[in-house]
Amino acid sequence: MQKLVKALPISDLEKRLAGLEKTVARLGASLRQAAKRTAAKRTVRKASARKSTARKSTARKTSKRAVAPVA
Repeated sequence: MQKLVKALPISDLEKRLAGLEKTVARLGASLRQAAKRTAAKRTVRKASARKSTARKSTARKTSKRAVAPVA
């Protein structure tokens, strides 16, 4: 490692570091965007799941009422 540090001028090392920092910033931004998209999809799925659950329970109630009066 020390040989590498001696071989490269400090300006080159600073340029590489700046490049790496930009890459990390871009990756962080893309991760945040992906997290937002995933959260939005999850919210939509929960809403549709609630609707289907409500439909099922309503269907059960109406079918029980239709069968009950036979006595």
